[in-house]
Parts: sequence; C-alpha cells; structure tokens
Amino acid sequence: MSRHDQFPPAGWTPRRPSAFATLFKSVAAVAITVILCASGVASYVISRFDSRAGDLIAVAGQALESLPATLQDAAPILADATKDRRDPAYARSLAIEATVVERGEPDRVESAGRHARVRRIPTRGMVEIENQGEQVVSVLALRLVSLDDDAHPLKDWTVYGATPLALDDEWRGPLFPGHKRRIPVYADAAAASLEVEIAELRVWDPGIDHDDRVAARH
Repeated sequence: MSRHDQFPPAGWTPRRPSAFATLFKSVAAVAITVILCASGVASYVISRFDSRAGDLIAVAGQALESLPATLQDAAPILADATKDRRDPAYARSLAIEATVVERGEPDRVESAGRHARVRRIPTRGMVEIENQGEQVVSVLALRLVSLDDDAHPLKDWTVYGATPLALDDEWRGPLFPGHKRRIPVYADAAAASLEVEIAELRVWDPGIDHDDRVAARH
C-alpha cells in the first residue's frame, strides 16, 4: 500500500459514539441495574419471610411498573420530550436533500522543507431539511451514503436531523413546522455525491401519557 492509499488521512479524527447510542446504553444499564437490585431485594426478603411471598412479589411488580411514570414526574421537561409517536406517513411533509458543497482532495501534497506528505482533505457536504407540515418532528434519523464518480457507495453513517431536546451539536432539538434546518457533514475525500434516506421519524404528540402507553401494550 502506498502513502497515497493510506486511510485515515492526517487530521481525520474518528467519530465519537452518537449521543443517542450513549443515551440508550445508559438507560439500558440503569434499567438492568434497577431490575437486578429489585430482584435481589425481593429474593432476600422472600427467603426471610416466605409466608408473605405473594404480597411481596405483587409490591415489587407494582414498583417496577410505576418506575417510568415516577421518573417522568420527577423531570417534567423529560416527560414532555418523550411524548412522541412513530409516524412514517409524515415523511411526505419533509423535504430532505443532501448535497456536496466542496469536493475533497484525495492526494493533496503538503511540503514542509525537504519532507512532503500526502493528506486527504474530506469532502464537505450539507443536509437540508424543511418541515412543510403541521407537526413538530421530535426524532429524525437520517442514513447518509457517500458515492464516488461512478455512483458506487463509499461509506454510510447516521445523522440526526431532530432530537427531543436541544443539548449540544448532535442533539439539535425538535424541528418545528415551517422551519428549515441545514446540517454540515463530511464524507470521504473521493465522494462525489451524497444520498439520504429516513431511518427513523417520530412526531411530538402532547396527548400521549404513560397510562396510554401501558394500555397500548396490554
């Protein structure tokens, strides 16, 4: 392999795990910990008070079932943000386009005295999203694919165009009706174009509450 074929290029930093991935892993870890702790306590108490085992199991089950509602009551802003539903049909109300703003340079030579090095400059692109409907988009996950000059795929990755809360660069917040959002993206240096598809779409629904979700599961 020559130096021209080396990857990643100088200055290219690996992407950190997405905020959503980290969030889901954290929530899963907390849930598993709570369940294990509750199970351990229940087992211990049952072994000590076997005559009241039925009542204790019922109490433990009610505590676990009410845990999501308790967490929501403790943080109203989080409770409000989680009131959403998947709505694939709303995709017709979104205008989404991914374009290349500036082509990269796969074989850019930089000289430093007697030494020269090859550096790949990534392609700079943009994703533009316009909410043309009447709903607030709470979650919008987009799957991007970079293509070379022959329309062959080079790489695919996920970009979040909308999130329930606006916290940092990756948590961009909800997308309100009539608003347009532009997101800068970077692709492989050989990328000539970008394709985009919707991977997840949820809209905010203030009428949803915990009791409705529990009833829907049963």
